[in-house]
Amino acid sequence: MKRAGKTEFLQDISHEMKKPLNVISTGIEVADMKVRTGGDVESSQRALAAAKRETLRLGRMIEGMVNMASISESAHNRKRVDFAKLIRNSADSFAISFTQQNITLKMAIAENLPDVFVEQDRLAQVMANIFANIAAYAKNSEVTLTAAVHKEYITVKLSDTGPGIEPDILPDIFKRGVSGSVGGTGYGLYICEMIIEAHGGTIKIESEPGQGTEVIFTVPVYGGQEAGHKL
Repeated sequence: MKRAGKTEFLQDISHEMKKPLNVISTGIEVADMKVRTGGDVESSQRALAAAKRETLRLGRMIEGMVNMASISESAHNRKRVDFAKLIRNSADSFAISFTQQNITLKMAIAENLPDVFVEQDRLAQVMANIFANIAAYAKNSEVTLTAAVHKEYITVKLSDTGPGIEPDILPDIFKRGVSGSVGGTGYGLYICEMIIEAHGGTIKIESEPGQGTEVIFTVPVYGGQEAGHKL
């Protein structure tokens, strides 16, 4: 597990706070525009719901800043979580951003997907980081998300038809500070790896220039941990 110093920790937190703030800002702007122009109420409500959800998550994130400094030691915050619902909520939060970037998202979540034993907000961060990267790097593309059970793990795959990742960056893509040409800070995937590995899963990225990118990560299924049992 990677360890970050105080300065690096504060940089990580600053980076993570920007994502929910962007969703909140976008949601409010869309709702405001719909209201002023007499747009449909449903779109406004959806935008505000996404903003509210991210506002609450931001509040919880701020409360958990200290835990972020030692993420591998915060297992006591984990609980049984409906992973399918978490994935759908995360996708809904980025629906507006994807529409603005002409990105089509198709999801194939296995029926009766098992629950997981995780820190819910940490896993939401993973989804937010991946979706944010797609919105930034894979404009005008199609994205396919699948989630299925493989033995004692849930495997999530997100494939896009974007431009792919530069070959010289790909080997170091999970290192802090490494990013593409859009002006990213290189913290998102670094934190994704920290969170996934802290939960006993794995994450990898496969990409070919001009042929898109695929992010694959695993999370152990719920195995009675709340009753003191392990998988």
